[in-house]
Amino acid sequence: MAVQILGGELILSGMVGDDYWGDGFTSGQVIAALAQLGRNTDVTVRLNSGGGIATEGAAIHAALSSHKGRVTVIVEGIAASAASLIACAGEVVEMALGSVLMIHDPATITWGTAAEHQLAIQMLESLATSYADTYADKTGEPSATMRTLMKAETWMTAQEAVDRKFADRLATANDNAEPAEPTAFAYAMYGRAPERIVALASAKGWKAPPGATSKPPATAVASPPPAAPAAQPAPQEQTMADTPNESEIRAKATTDAQARIQAILTSDEASGRAEMAQHLAFSTAHTAEDAIALMKVAPKGAPAAEPEADPTAQFVQRKASAQDGLGAPAGRPGDQDARATWKGVTDRVNKRVSGGR
Repeated sequence: MAVQILGGELILSGMVGDDYWGDGFTSGQVIAALAQLGRNTDVTVRLNSGGGIATEGAAIHAALSSHKGRVTVIVEGIAASAASLIACAGEVVEMALGSVLMIHDPATITWGTAAEHQLAIQMLESLATSYADTYADKTGEPSATMRTLMKAETWMTAQEAVDRKFADRLATANDNAEPAEPTAFAYAMYGRAPERIVALASAKGWKAPPGATSKPPATAVASPPPAAPAAQPAPQEQTMADTPNESEIRAKATTDAQARIQAILTSDEASGRAEMAQHLAFSTAHTAEDAIALMKVAPKGAPAAEPEADPTAQFVQRKASAQDGLGAPAGRPGDQDARATWKGVTDRVNKRVSGGR
């Protein structure tokens, strides 16, 4: 669990929300930690996260904002994407030496019908508007200005975050203190991640989970910028021309996810192991090769193991049935069973290949 209480301080490190390796921190864990510290206790939150699930970031921001005691957030290393919203929950926000903050539009990958894609668009627009309003409350700038910064995927150094009023001040540190290293995350997924952070992720082997697609950092921001000769526009223009745009990246991610599912379900090993094949295709992050290898050594007729209950998934399912914009519309009379089955399949795929961050 990436939520710790040390000396009365709340440490949030890792991905926002559950991740494939269990290193994320969730809103439920944060709420439980705040309750342990005491409802009226002043809390210092030390945050180091490359982002994660947008809705979890919003839930954690709400939990910290509603805490009765004074909340001070210290960004150590990085607060990107959903983590930047969490940072804004602090009554006082400090940026540690060498830390960075990034805001951008939320993103996801949707698998399903045109109606499913339209619902995803509505959800993303609502999330983006909510995030922009929160940033606007913190900075005093208009929400429209925040949306412009989000669409541009804006990375800020510690001083820039203070200058733009996302943070209130630089954190004090002794002269021998080293900047905190950004926490593990697939930073190459972002389009404008600083070169030093992308290089760190590459050196550490921090890769995106199966099903996620990385964006080439063609417009990466160097921080700090190295000394270099005058820019040569021609090569830069060529690089930009060769860079896939966001729609192409998402289209490829969807195609890859479809190909993976098709490969698992139509493999020879799936014959006689239909239930296991369905489970591996829609409820796990295994590559097609790994899933086929698992089926090959399993006896035919082997049932799929029941997944553990997921409180977040149950919450989303309840929201979906309430038709509040986070789920599917109600089915037509007579097709309830068919719709429930298809919705279950598409929800599992969306959960496993989600790029929401």
